[in-house]
Amino acid sequence: MFLDRRALFDASRAPFVYVVGDNEWTDCQQVAAGHYDPVERLQRLRELFFAEPRALGKPTLAVEQQAGGYSEHLRWRLGPVLFISLNVPGPNNNFGSGPTPSNEFLARNPPLIDWLRQGFAVARRERAAGIVIVMQANPGFKHHAAGLTHAGFRDLLEALQEETLAFPGQVLMIHGDTHWQRIDHPLRDPQTHLPIANFTRLETFGYPLLGWVKVIIDSDQPQLFRFEVYPYRRR
Repeated sequence: MFLDRRALFDASRAPFVYVVGDNEWTDCQQVAAGHYDPVERLQRLRELFFAEPRALGKPTLAVEQQAGGYSEHLRWRLGPVLFISLNVPGPNNNFGSGPTPSNEFLARNPPLIDWLRQGFAVARRERAAGIVIVMQANPGFKHHAAGLTHAGFRDLLEALQEETLAFPGQVLMIHGDTHWQRIDHPLRDPQTHLPIANFTRLETFGYPLLGWVKVIIDSDQPQLFRFEVYPYRRR
């Protein structure tokens, strides 16, 4: 299946940036999914989809990859916007089901947070108008605002709050996971508890209500990101 998907992605008529999620590695430990070792599946994804610093698809796109074995963490540019992708799987970033974090989480989370902070640093240095963060998991903004942060997302959300407040441009986070398409402003200032004005969240469609969202970058308008939502109609 991985090889089939690689061929499908490579046939794309536009540059195709693949962001890994729980279905492709953490969920693979389930018996119905083949009872694989999740870490082995993640390593296989890295070998098949992230062997070179470029996007997939027929017209390719150069990307920057994080060193140290985390080649799925990417960075690229489109116009005045810097994009970064993160390997953050639902439902809890592979933290584990108990109070003690998994060894995989302990190894991956510090480089992940570093890649996020590096992205903001690059965006500030290049005076980017905006930054787009793409990952699979819903990090639980509502729970975080209520002081009930999921352990696997605590470091990520605290870094995201800090970096967004220090960034003069606009921040867009795109994720999936909870199958509820929405566009809102759920990240809150830890001091005022008010929504952070320059942060927008876009959650993509998920089964059974499917569709896609077009994101338009318009640097001539005060609102850098505009959205067109296209739900699929049931036949």
